[in-house]
Amino acid sequence: MILITALLFASICAVVTLIIPEWVVNWYDFWIPICAFFIGGLVVLLIAFMIIVISSWCVDTKKPVKPSKYYMRLCKRVAEFLLQISRVKVMVRGIEKVPSDKKFLLVTNHQSNFDALVILWTMRAYDISFIMKESLLKLPIFGKCLYGAGFLGLNRSNDREGLKTIIQAIHWLEEDKCSIQVCPEGTRSKSFNMGEFHHGTFKVALKSKCPIVVAGIQNTCCICHRFPFRSTTVYYDIIDVLPYDAIENMTTQEISDISHKMISDRIEEFPKEKCKLLNNNHNNE
Repeated sequence: MILITALLFASICAVVTLIIPEWVVNWYDFWIPICAFFIGGLVVLLIAFMIIVISSWCVDTKKPVKPSKYYMRLCKRVAEFLLQISRVKVMVRGIEKVPSDKKFLLVTNHQSNFDALVILWTMRAYDISFIMKESLLKLPIFGKCLYGAGFLGLNRSNDREGLKTIIQAIHWLEEDKCSIQVCPEGTRSKSFNMGEFHHGTFKVALKSKCPIVVAGIQNTCCICHRFPFRSTTVYYDIIDVLPYDAIENMTTQEISDISHKMISDRIEEFPKEKCKLLNNNHNNE
């Protein structure tokens, strides 16, 4: 959106330089549309940032968290913008498998902080609340917007507080308010290698009797290493949907093991972008 607006602003200035009299501006003054391009983009960027700032002022973090469609849309737009300036190309597959008639638990691997941006934008047609580190909700401005969107902070150092978050997620699924996204690894792998899953994560699906959407993501760990000189192709694949009827008699460990294998097998099919991480893996071998 910012790029399109800047180009439009520059095009108007270019046309003006050609049609107004020569005594006002010479035809060779191409610096005018060039400057207009950058100024137009900067103005739009500032306006967008002010909208985010003003929106954050309207969020009261002392009130109970609840999903808001406005803040969810705002987060999706910010995710789109950050992916664009980070030169990320997302290749999506299997999105048609996602249930459209019921809420679900979305389970993915976790390579980097860009995972959430990719998921937010590729699954923008769905209302999804993310379970994330509690510290992210305390970020200036953006943290409040995440809170307003209904994202749930997980306190890893306090089991009692962490349980409250899980119970909240279960209630929202039972009440059909929104779907829930969670990374069972619990933290970023920062590499192509997946960590072990926390089996307890899958209690959310069993308690709320909802299906589990299993998805794999590849190459987000390379984005920071390739930016800004090279673009990064990220693969996001909806592998399969595990209906509640298929998992209701399983233990959380069994569901965890099945999901882990599905994701690890699928992401191995995708090409790995060349970056420092890949070189380090080769050296270790």
